[in-house]
Amino acid sequence: LIDAVKSGRVTPVATVASFDKDTVVLADGTRITPDAVIAATGYHRALEPLLGHLDVLDGRGRPVTHGGRSPKAAPGLYFTGFTNPISGMLREMALDAEKIAKRVARSPR
Repeated sequence: LIDAVKSGRVTPVATVASFDKDTVVLADGTRITPDAVIAATGYHRALEPLLGHLDVLDGRGRPVTHGGRSPKAAPGLYFTGFTNPISGMLREMALDAEKIAKRVARSPR
């Protein structure tokens, strides 16, 4: 990712404020239509304000899917790191990341 940013193939942007259909609304009011969004929320789930209206979270605010599967309500949206498997979260995230990368690479742009 660092090499992609340095080469200009990936452009970091301001904080995402919300999603509006195929448009991403940034905190500064800018609207963009990126090929991909990577949201890193840290150690606390903070998805409800961002995605709560998209019907992709369960009653506890957790994603309804993870890994290489997208929610029916939001095709192309993927989640990782929101489960706590007995095998360990980092291992699961690595497996999910590979599945997600394959799905994104196969998806039409």
